[in-house]
Amino acid sequence: AQLVYGPFVLGVAPRATGARAVITLPGFTGDDGTVAPLNDALRALGYTADSWGLGRNRGIAGRRRFEEQTGLIARRADELAQRTGAPVALVGHS
Repeated sequence: AQLVYGPFVLGVAPRATGARAVITLPGFTGDDGTVAPLNDALRALGYTADSWGLGRNRGIAGRRRFEEQTGLIARRADELAQRTGAPVALVGHS
């Protein structure tokens, strides 16, 4: 499906204007590999795209885990913003 729809989507999707960065978050039970095609497409459109880097998304079991995960994602976003000098968007995959 990616081979068929990929060129179409890349032809109509908005290209990055200036420096733009994105962190992709995998859906439940997904990992960095599941968002790799999305990251590739975003890069082809001119975005700096990285996955969340936290391994498999096992969901959130309680407030403490939620605070830990959001803190790690926020830190990753800060690092990406510093590295690229660009605002960072979060894109979730489900």
